[in-house]
Amino acid sequence: MESFGMDTSDWCISGEYAWILNGYDVPMRENHIDIYVKESKIPWKVRDRVQTVPPKGTPELEAYSKYIEKYNIALHMVPLPKPKVTERLIDTYSFKTRVGGADVSVINPTGNLFDLETTLGVYSAEELGQDRLSRWQSYLEAVYKVTSTKDDKRFTEKSKHLLEKYFHFKSITKA
Repeated sequence: MESFGMDTSDWCISGEYAWILNGYDVPMRENHIDIYVKESKIPWKVRDRVQTVPPKGTPELEAYSKYIEKYNIALHMVPLPKPKVTERLIDTYSFKTRVGGADVSVINPTGNLFDLETTLGVYSAEELGQDRLSRWQSYLEAVYKVTSTKDDKRFTEKSKHLLEKYFHFKSITKA
């Protein structure tokens, strides 16, 4: 992210890896990290509200590609703002921590679930795609299970609410 001219206040780790860094043992997608990024700091024009990558033929794409090749980890950069979610999501819900010798920002569970709920509420199933929706359902089910096991009622109830509202969730036995 430094090669894009961004510091740790301009982006934060989100998704499954953020849950892990927050102490919740949820399954993580292999070789994949979600990152919220402030659009005002991205050095290229954002065309997609759900994910952005540097444009073809740019030094940013070269740096992005080299990172993926070197670390074998794809970065899914989610630009903010997007409908009903501002860049302030990062400022409000992230915290700084040290991961693998680097200082990074990580979204907390409240911010993670807020963004997911907002995204599910503003995009249609067609816009999001069935693959993404299936992944998100599995992800929410994992959050529900792990927060139930930890007896973290706030996140258990929130994940259950999202599963019922968007995925017609009926019940899951505790892990």
